[in-house]
Amino acid sequence: AAWMGSTAEGARVAALPEWSWLGAEPPELKSVGAVGKVMLVLLSNRIPCEAGAAEPLCYGELSFDAFVNGLVVEGYIPESDNMRTAMESRRRWFTGTLKRAVDRAATIEIQRPASESSGVEGMVNLGIGATELLTRAQTYETGARFVLDPSSIPGRPLADGSYLPIVLAHLVPYRVALDVVGGGLALSWIEPQLWLARWFSFDTTLQLVDIQFSSGVTSTTLGLRATAHVGPVGIGVGPRWSLYWSGSDASNFGVEFDLTFFQDRFGVSFGFRNITPSGWYTPFVALTIADLNGALYWLVPAAWRSGR
Repeated sequence: AAWMGSTAEGARVAALPEWSWLGAEPPELKSVGAVGKVMLVLLSNRIPCEAGAAEPLCYGELSFDAFVNGLVVEGYIPESDNMRTAMESRRRWFTGTLKRAVDRAATIEIQRPASESSGVEGMVNLGIGATELLTRAQTYETGARFVLDPSSIPGRPLADGSYLPIVLAHLVPYRVALDVVGGGLALSWIEPQLWLARWFSFDTTLQLVDIQFSSGVTSTTLGLRATAHVGPVGIGVGPRWSLYWSGSDASNFGVEFDLTFFQDRFGVSFGFRNITPSGWYTPFVALTIADLNGALYWLVPAAWRSGR
């Protein structure tokens, strides 16, 4: 039919006695099972065989998104976790695939003898580390998910290396907040998160050290924020409690508003440290930088990450 440019003409020729050796028509692809559904989708993009053709009888290229969307429409049931991820979330599949590829590259760099290192390998390692830093950001996957430590530091070393660099990296604060109004510095090492949907999570504030230089007050600040995620931007609001290390006030109740960017790594936090029935007091505006320990771990030379 494609050679003749007509489906009807192809059917007429196929019905002639001299073509009877072809046998009966093949079964519908849907009836063949999973493989048939895959073939049906792969052959679904019909295009004209030549300019001016009356019917689209040739097969055109199919993009990956169109292929996966076609499988979803046909009711294809994936058997592998990788294919299931691709059908649920193309972004998550791409991030996971890129992460696995970069992990392999990082393992090769870690296992490279130190005598073979050069300036070029150093730049390659920096690029690999930066990609690891981006792909390991804690984001929503599927269903409700609790994240104890949102840092990009891995749970186990690559290439069967030492755990010592991981332990040392965790000694560095995860987030640093600089209060540009009251002159303050707050440090947190861990900030658990509870993801309920791609666009919504509960984020915690666990600033073990919160120093107000203007008043000389030091406290530990705890908080919980409901955060909406709109693309690369996070918008959060919630209560906070300051537990003072010394002084007449044991604690103060306040409120915090957050605006974060770029996988929650940079942001602006503002609010009031002390809310009472008589008013809202001690305002603050803080610039925040997160995943400092992860950046340190991934951007150092590969040999240091391996503990060699």
